[in-house]
Amino acid sequence: MAEELPISGLRSDTPRLEATLTYLRAGFHPLPLHGIDDKGACSCIKGPDCRRKGKHPLSKNWETSQPTEKSLQQTFKQYPQSNIGLLMGGKARLVALDVDGEEGLASLRDLEAIHGQLSRTLTSRSGSGNGRHLVFTVPEGWPIEKIRNKVKVKPGLDVRAENGQIVVAPSRHVSGNLYEWVDVVPPAPLPRWLFDLMATKEDTKKTAPKKVSTPSTKGSASSSLPRAVQNSERVLKRASAYILKMPIAVQGQNGSGALYNVAQTLVGRFNLSCNEALTILRNVYNPLCQPPWGEAELRHKVEDADKNWKDSRGKLLEADGGNAGLRNRPPASSSPQEDPTPSPPAAKRLSTLPVIESIDSDSYQEASTIGDQLPVEDNAQVSPLNGHQKDSSPSKVKEDATPARTNPFEVLPFVKDRKYLVKKPQSRIWLLEREYRDKDRNNRDPEGSGRIGVLPLGKVGMLAAAGGVGKTMALCQFALAVGSGVPWLGMHVATPGHVLLALAEEDEGEVHRRLYNAMEAMKLTREQRELAEAHITALPLAGIPVALTEGDGRGNVTETEALKQLLESLHQPRREWRLIVLDPLSRWAGNDTEKDNAAATRFIQTVEKLVAVPGSPAVMLAHHTSKFSRRGETDDATAARGASGIVDGVRSVMILETDKDEPNIMILRFSKSNYSVAAPPIYLTRDNEYGGALRVMTDKEIKSYLDRKKSRTPSKPPAHYDASTNQGFQRPLPPT
Repeated sequence: MAEELPISGLRSDTPRLEATLTYLRAGFHPLPLHGIDDKGACSCIKGPDCRRKGKHPLSKNWETSQPTEKSLQQTFKQYPQSNIGLLMGGKARLVALDVDGEEGLASLRDLEAIHGQLSRTLTSRSGSGNGRHLVFTVPEGWPIEKIRNKVKVKPGLDVRAENGQIVVAPSRHVSGNLYEWVDVVPPAPLPRWLFDLMATKEDTKKTAPKKVSTPSTKGSASSSLPRAVQNSERVLKRASAYILKMPIAVQGQNGSGALYNVAQTLVGRFNLSCNEALTILRNVYNPLCQPPWGEAELRHKVEDADKNWKDSRGKLLEADGGNAGLRNRPPASSSPQEDPTPSPPAAKRLSTLPVIESIDSDSYQEASTIGDQLPVEDNAQVSPLNGHQKDSSPSKVKEDATPARTNPFEVLPFVKDRKYLVKKPQSRIWLLEREYRDKDRNNRDPEGSGRIGVLPLGKVGMLAAAGGVGKTMALCQFALAVGSGVPWLGMHVATPGHVLLALAEEDEGEVHRRLYNAMEAMKLTREQRELAEAHITALPLAGIPVALTEGDGRGNVTETEALKQLLESLHQPRREWRLIVLDPLSRWAGNDTEKDNAAATRFIQTVEKLVAVPGSPAVMLAHHTSKFSRRGETDDATAARGASGIVDGVRSVMILETDKDEPNIMILRFSKSNYSVAAPPIYLTRDNEYGGALRVMTDKEIKSYLDRKKSRTPSKPPAHYDASTNQGFQRPLPPT
């Protein structure tokens, strides 16, 4: 293929026929697919009941057909809204790795940690926003026929190969969003390790006996149990429940030692593999740490604990009656003549075993009961706050609001693993994106996606407005957009998913009315409504104390029980959160937050703990603007009310303001954006038919409004306006 791919010019508004011919001329094998109508139904005979809406070919013999410009023109003349697929395999020897959501990204990160980072290659993003297709070429001489279409070669990773196809831009997803290319470069050669992962083991899948892995004996006194690749879900739940009884790693209180002790318990006392231990640490224990640890630090602790374990393994399994004996038996399909094969070193065992993602509430209760029945080893520290006390005078874990590391440089041993200047960093994952405009030509568009990020995942942002302007309705619309994948106020939702909408000033009836009116105003299809219903958790919390921090009036700030309950609730369901809305800030913050900068900073640090829950969501705080901004004295980030530590701590600030002469006209301004170029203001109008829901104004409406505003007679300036400088509001002028 040519070094410069012609498909780089494809845009969301490119006609489907033109895009299909572009793929054909670039050397690809395009396939016309069934399309999606305005109601979200598939164009095939099954319509709304189709399980693969917009993803399957129009032709029955698509695997063997040879498209020509003439045949494609005839097809798209009859079916102009058809989606477009690219056939894998063929002369180009193409294969695609389908990376599905956060689960797939986590699996890919684990694989790259072992084998090295993948080369840059042709990459597309699905219309759902959660998926990626990485397209590679299989080098000549390699048996491409061994790569077949597979599902879940690793959690969240699928393979598309010979007689398989991927949906590509500018096809329409059932959510209403469009597929798009995010990195338009020639497909890179498939690395050998990825070929081995994709390749089918011919004639061995059904006949070859399973092998039983045994642990490395290096650094181990004795190994009473085999390293269980067949660990049952019950064992993993028991281990998870047990470590929840152990002390949480807290800054300044030997947090490193507490984490290492937990890692030792998992790999030594429970005899888990490194991969199982790392997964439990990451998803069960780490979110409770203050603050949570980085991935490299967790990995280092697990591998170090596994390497240096000197005692016999599996003692806590032996204590479980007859259950440990089950783990001594080989799998049922194992041959008695089969010699066990040694397991790879600790670093190579990572990401080779099934992963447990999280523990749901029912399983958690079962696991907690099992954990309570286990004995406590003398050298296994267990938290007295959760029932297991080692002595009659247990030490208390101090919940200090501002813990400080005794040694702030204790992370230095891990710096060598990070290789900041060797590996290309991963691209930032955005929740919200806007269209790239001609005025943005001086700003970077590194992925060539035609969009610029507005709000990233894993960060805390703020929407500020005066009371009664409509910020709560705007945030309800935001929740619906993220839950269903539709745009929000003209901006694209790049990563839709689960939303927590926590409204501390609204009762259940008001939450119902707001969401229903917003849904009607946004004109969601039936399927989009169902997606939103499944993804949004709305909490009416009027009258319920929900402050996450509290101050004593003397500068001391502590975290509350509400924070602990919220974190536990966010971790228990098997959900990947994308957005958490806390409305309003005044109900969620302690009593000193708006008056004291130190308290404000501590509150934002506390809120930042929420981004560590599964899915790494963006957290959006609803806040009030100051009286100065309402008088028009400021429209930048300082328009938010209260201590400057609030605005300084969040990573992005949006200001929603109204025109006092035309109250139905709203302007959304982006006054702070730490990770992107500030977006231009968005002009909105309030739709009173739907409870004040906001709608983006058309270009014609904006022009008419700006003309009216320009023609208005300037109002009389306040007494403290310095007309001689024309620079805004100053101190009152001295008498003349």
